[in-house]
Amino acid sequence: MEEFIAVLCPYCGEDTEMELDPMTTGDFIYDCPVCCQPWQVRVRRDADGDPSVDVDRAQD
Repeated sequence: MEEFIAVLCPYCGEDTEMELDPMTTGDFIYDCPVCCQPWQVRVRRDADGDPSVDVDRAQD
């Protein structure tokens, strides 16, 4: 079952949702579905498996 996480694009400022597999953890690049700019995404999970997602501008 996929998870949908609400995030704010650090480039265009649009609220959007990001789809995550329940097992996803770590750092990766994800393109904004609105402005197509690259995000640096960090997904961490607590002991219950609930995600914490941080989104920043990707480093060049």
